[in-house]
Amino acid sequence: MRKLTSVFRLGSALSIVVTIVVSMVVTILPMSLNAAELYRFRDDEGTLVLSSAIPPHLVTKGYQVVNERGRLLREVAPAPTQAEIGKRVADKQAALDAAEQREWEEKLMLRYASPADVEFARDQRISAIETAIASTMLNIERLKQQQEKLEAQAATMERSGQPLSPVILQNLDIVKTQIREKNIEVSAWHREQETAGEEFSRILKKIGELYGVRTQKSDAAESESGASPAAPASDDVVKIDLSRIDH
Repeated sequence: MRKLTSVFRLGSALSIVVTIVVSMVVTILPMSLNAAELYRFRDDEGTLVLSSAIPPHLVTKGYQVVNERGRLLREVAPAPTQAEIGKRVADKQAALDAAEQREWEEKLMLRYASPADVEFARDQRISAIETAIASTMLNIERLKQQQEKLEAQAATMERSGQPLSPVILQNLDIVKTQIREKNIEVSAWHREQETAGEEFSRILKKIGELYGVRTQKSDAAESESGASPAAPASDDVVKIDLSRIDH
């Protein structure tokens, strides 16, 4: 009988212990599962604050997310300022410009073996432009002669009392239009000549820097020597299309 009583008491004690353990687990488990996340940030006055919420206007300044024990869970960096964004954009553009500059220099060194190559190409291009201008001016003079002949024919018909020929008037309009177009071409060639000079000056300076050669020459020395510019080491000479020039 005593033995049965002891067993009963032991079972009751175990039951109580199990109940307590289960109760603790049931209590602790939701706490661990639903552990609150807190925000750690600095307010407008610079004071470090720990709160369950962060004001919207302070979000861009960065903050930390911690648990109830203060353990860091994650950190959000401050949003970049306008100045920082501008610097990033400028740095990126500077890197792109530097890359383009290196590519341009590499192409120049592949194309020109020396400053003499640049000078030869420049002279060839300028000469081609001058030829185009001369050819266009010659066409303008021919058109002006045609205009004078047509105007003389029209004046003769007026003096004789004859009505002006529609064909003559039409041809006069055509010739005048062609003269205007040729004058526009001449202006374009002059602009091209100026642009080519500036472009080759820049190239010549850069090639001199890349090869470590002085490229500036005295005009007096060139006129006295009368020497022709040296031929380039390669046949890669800048050419200009003269197909649109009337001959």
